[in-house]
Amino acid sequence: MPSANREFGDQGELLAAGFLRQNGYSVIEQNFLVRSGEIDLIAEKDQELIFVEVKTRRNKAFGEIVEAVTPEKAEKLVLAIEDYFFRKNIPEETPWRLDLITVDCSQSLPKIEHFQNILE
Repeated sequence: MPSANREFGDQGELLAAGFLRQNGYSVIEQNFLVRSGEIDLIAEKDQELIFVEVKTRRNKAFGEIVEAVTPEKAEKLVLAIEDYFFRKNIPEETPWRLDLITVDCSQSLPKIEHFQNILE
């Protein structure tokens, strides 16, 4: 049985996936799990793969949401992305980027923000 925190995170991922679809992205995979970590969402738009880390918060007790992707977390995500390319036999020259979507649930309506290409 998933924990309450996991269920809350899953709801944030569903909101993020809906947001992406509303903005012209095709969501092609959710929760891609490998030894190095998990990629929350994998989408495609304009022949580019977009790997998305989703952060959902009820409040700011743990700091700003955008601070949640530390350099160590980014490194694990890149390893997971490399594993995705390998497992799916995707050519190395395929364009891709890593995005962050934050879902702030501290208000009555969730606030969704999309930060593109967070590795730059």
